[in-house]
Formats: sequence, structure tokens, C-alpha cells
Amino acid sequence: MGKVFTMPRPNTKDAANVTKLELDYTVNVRKVLYITEFIILLNYVEVIVPIIFSKAVDVLLSTPILRVEVEDS
Repeated sequence: MGKVFTMPRPNTKDAANVTKLELDYTVNVRKVLYITEFIILLNYVEVIVPIIFSKAVDVLLSTPILRVEVEDS
């Protein structure tokens, strides 16, 4: 794991008293957020890329020149 640096709060006794439990909690929350962001991005790409591809194919096949070439093949 990487080091976690915290800035002390001014004029407080417990400014540097960040326990290992708190640091572990923040590391775990960051991991969960990273994994969640990755899964959301992956699902977005799985949906959006096929939609864009199908629309592009639809536009290309609707042009008259390609329609004739596809019908002749």
C-alpha cells in the first residue's frame, strides 16, 4: 500500500491522531470507488459502442451506392 498523508488541523490536540483503522477505511473506500467507477465505465462502453456502431452501419447501408453494391453481391 502507498503512504497516506494527512494535513493536521490547526490548534487541535488530535490533529495527528489518525488511527490505522481510519487510514485502512479510507484506503478501502478509495478501492471501492475505483472498482465502481471501472464497472460503470465498462458497462457504459458495452452499451454505447454497439449503439454507435449499429447507427453507423445503418447510415452506410442506407446510402444508394452501397445499397446497390450489397444487392449485387
